[in-house]
Amino acid sequence: MGCHLNCLEAFQQVVELQEAQMVFVNLGPATMNSSAYPGRQPPFLQELKGLLGTWRDRLPNPHDNLPVWSDLLVWRQHVYSALSNAFHLVNQQQQPVIDQQQSPSSTSQQQPQQNPLAFRGYNETAWLINRFARVCRKNGLLEVCLNTLNRIYTLPNIEIQDAFLKLREQTKCYMTEATDLPLALEVVNATNLNYFTAAQKAEFFTLKAVVYLRLGMLEEANRILAQAVQIDLNLPKGWAVWAGYNDLRFQQSNDRTFAINAINCYLQAASLHKSGKCRKYLSRVLWLGTFEDDQGSMLKQPFELYAGELPIWYWIFFIPQLLVALNRKEYRQARLLLVKIAKTHPQALYANLRAAIEDYRQMAAAASQPSQSGNGVAPEPTSGLGSPPLAASEVMSPSESSDSLNSAVPLQTTVRRGAVEEAEDVMAVLKTAYPLLTLSIENLIDHLVNRLRASPDEDLLRILTTLLTEASQQLALSVGTASSALDDSPFRAVVDSSLRRVSFMISSFPYLQAKYKEAFDAQFITDPSPPSLPDIVRRLREWRVRVEEVVNTSAPRTISIDTLSRYLSEFEHQRYDDVEVPGQYLTVQFSLCLSVY
Repeated sequence: MGCHLNCLEAFQQVVELQEAQMVFVNLGPATMNSSAYPGRQPPFLQELKGLLGTWRDRLPNPHDNLPVWSDLLVWRQHVYSALSNAFHLVNQQQQPVIDQQQSPSSTSQQQPQQNPLAFRGYNETAWLINRFARVCRKNGLLEVCLNTLNRIYTLPNIEIQDAFLKLREQTKCYMTEATDLPLALEVVNATNLNYFTAAQKAEFFTLKAVVYLRLGMLEEANRILAQAVQIDLNLPKGWAVWAGYNDLRFQQSNDRTFAINAINCYLQAASLHKSGKCRKYLSRVLWLGTFEDDQGSMLKQPFELYAGELPIWYWIFFIPQLLVALNRKEYRQARLLLVKIAKTHPQALYANLRAAIEDYRQMAAAASQPSQSGNGVAPEPTSGLGSPPLAASEVMSPSESSDSLNSAVPLQTTVRRGAVEEAEDVMAVLKTAYPLLTLSIENLIDHLVNRLRASPDEDLLRILTTLLTEASQQLALSVGTASSALDDSPFRAVVDSSLRRVSFMISSFPYLQAKYKEAFDAQFITDPSPPSLPDIVRRLREWRVRVEEVVNTSAPRTISIDTLSRYLSEFEHQRYDDVEVPGQYLTVQFSLCLSVY
């Protein structure tokens, strides 16, 4: 697109030049005289309305060069000025005729009639100036923005909406710099709000509250925000700023009352915004939910209050976070939302829920191992990096692989009592509501998992890459530390233990044992002089390159679906219900279903 930018700009200039030529040709009493078309507007005026609306939509991108915006502003101002002068001339010519047709008594009572488009040129100029000033502010050109906004006062007539946009941009421009905050407050206080609508008044109060917040006047900001939402209860910006105020007070004082107020305001703002804009509010709600108490009193009232106002599909983007919340104190509200998602959007939830249940079961089993062993000590993991035991005929499943990827460093592996049951209850609701759909998805996942298992070389490459990444990060954080200190660090013990587990995993596979066992043990296990951490990183990097070459040469480039799975090749005949394309809910607003795999 960048290489064609100049051509596109020139093409827009040519198109607007042709359209302006059509406008100038028809500017005259013959085409603009309404008396020649009784009961309707002249055709040219109808076409002019559409053209001006098109020009509003045909604007450069906000990130385009400012000279493009400036040239467009100057060019259109010439056209709008000619348009306003033409309407003014027509009105002067028609006014004597209108005065003669009116009786003397009615002449003193009625105001001179004006064409409805008489001031359209001025209005379009003011609207374009506001848009250009906004682009200047976004690009950091504050002085240019203020100078451009001052040109609006030179117009003889502007609408209330344009005046509101001008004052809002001027206030936001002053709010950009901390030293100009008093000027922003002065602009807001000096504005006469009697001519504005309730929504515009509420937005001005919100801007005033933001200025007070940045000046550190928190109590005054709270009072102004209360006035803003009282003026217009449907102003999402006001609720969002009020939520930010309570969020800030909670972080400063750790008072749970402010957290509850912030959650209420965030949910109210999210219910008024569109989906894309409400995600940042819902993410703050989830973060504040981590401070929930054991009784679940902090989130109970807000979620009950806004349960029916917030569309449930807003929470689809936070399904992974809600599944993690099942293992924390806010599990009550997380389970409530997940049940609603299961009833309305089952395919968006199923795969993540299935993986979460497997993870929670493995975490619960790992937590119960110390109590099941005779001496109360956890048994040594029998395969790579803490993963479950591997037989020579079976490779790790994806869920097992995820555990081994994270076990090189200490992580929280505890599971809340009841988390597995909560997740299984949500799965039971989903399967009860959509039995045929879950059967189709489960068959599809089983065939993919069973037929696309990783080879032993791929498993070894994955584990070596994980261990190399962790060791490299630790080495980068220890720049300037003596080698002896690195060798005595707790992380070095973790690395040595992980290397022994990798060696045991290699010996579990006859194929890997014959190919890698002797060389791996010679470099990492049986070396008379234990290598330092930088040497381990260097050797792991060499092993990764070695195994990666084997994987790249042995793995097939393509796999025929017919030879891979008969079920997948005949998926359109085997499925019991329509299966949607996974992962589409983050980008599109409609559902795409799989017809042929």
